[in-house]
Amino acid sequence: MKKYISKNWQKILRIGGYICLGLIIFLKLNAEKTVLKDYIKYGKEVTPTKGSGILSGVKDNFVTTFTSVDSQLVKFAIIFIAAITIVVFFTSLLDRKKDTKKK
Repeated sequence: MKKYISKNWQKILRIGGYICLGLIIFLKLNAEKTVLKDYIKYGKEVTPTKGSGILSGVKDNFVTTFTSVDSQLVKFAIIFIAAITIVVFFTSLLDRKKDTKKK
């Protein structure tokens, strides 16, 4: 399995990327279309209220403002990805040290 991954890591990453892109496109196409409803409800001119706008979302919930995903889930995903990256990095360092000792 290790040899297969080391030989085909680019293909594996591409397939994973294609799956993610397909999932994103699928979710975007099936998302609820609220822009037209809001345009009909509020009209052409939208007046900002106090505390609204792009800067208010940055302080409290940057992720939920732009993606409608729970910010706690995104934090968990980032920490999980960082942990996996660190583990892979250190295991590759250990493998290099073992290879140099064998030669």
